[in-house]
Amino acid sequence: MAEMLAVLDALMSHDNKARGEAEAFFQSQLEANATGAVQQLLEIFGGNGSPVPSEVIRSFAGILLRRAVEKTNFAPEVNDQLRGMLITIWKAEKNPLLLKRLAHVMSQSALSSSWMNLLPQVIENVRLIVSCFLHRPPSLPFRFLSLFSFVVLTSFPPFPSPSLCSSP
Repeated sequence: MAEMLAVLDALMSHDNKARGEAEAFFQSQLEANATGAVQQLLEIFGGNGSPVPSEVIRSFAGILLRRAVEKTNFAPEVNDQLRGMLITIWKAEKNPLLLKRLAHVMSQSALSSSWMNLLPQVIENVRLIVSCFLHRPPSLPFRFLSLFSFVVLTSFPPFPSPSLCSSP
């Protein structure tokens, strides 16, 4: 993983030569062992490691991860493992920028081959989040509903009067 972190650092360098060498090294890693390169990028993107990589490094790892998924045809079992790791990261990640990068990787993976169980997994995770949200103290859902009502009522034009809606 240290090697991939060094590649990510070099790819963000101002020195064209360092970036070119890092790009060539990354390409050679993808060609030689795509699964290993993707695994390292997933670890970095997921924030694993000590110390935890910066948000910028993690975001850039997400960009390279999307490119790697786009250019590589994985065996079905490797694809399933990759997608499982992506779902695991999605369930834990809170950073909007990293979630955006993750969405790009997930959509690229879905483009390469069918991902039939994605929607059920997303629905299950949302169900769990809503369930946890509803089991909080009563004031929290009330505040949420109050805020939601305010946003809805102020975002749309007023309803027409009943006299305008009735037919003659």
